[in-house]
Amino acid sequence: MVNEVNPHPVKFTATIEQAKLLAAQQKQGFFVLFCTPELVRVTGEDQKAWEEFKSNNKGLRPEWTVFDCPDVTKSFKAKDLKIFVKVGQTPENEALFKQYGAKINTLILCAPNGEKLVSTSGISKEAALHLLESYKKTIDDWYQLQTAVPSQSTPKPPTVVK
Repeated sequence: MVNEVNPHPVKFTATIEQAKLLAAQQKQGFFVLFCTPELVRVTGEDQKAWEEFKSNNKGLRPEWTVFDCPDVTKSFKAKDLKIFVKVGQTPENEALFKQYGAKINTLILCAPNGEKLVSTSGISKEAALHLLESYKKTIDDWYQLQTAVPSQSTPKPPTVVK
């Protein structure tokens, strides 16, 4: 449960397609949080959204995600990472969940083209910070693969699931 709104929120992009466009322009990866439809409306949002959630849920606070953790969001900002998407588990998003092999509380680092590079499930602060620590190397490796001579077979970085 979240006790208060994160004082260092990040802004979310509406769709994965928009994130891919921004990521290509900015030459960086992006992060996708797969979550419940309820969390899409409140995770990383402002005080108004948080209060509305509580009002609609008998005073209960929303479930915690890494985007509610100031340490994590400050780390995203310190690395100048600013492309994030929330995908709620709805019938309309079933194909995205399947495409990315995601379930509720999966955080995925994607390449600018939308390719899944690294993921973590169960969303903990430590797992998110680990993704951030390995971000630069993971993205650099991906870019190297894109420019490699086709005859060179460089293995894809492994997907990390914690």
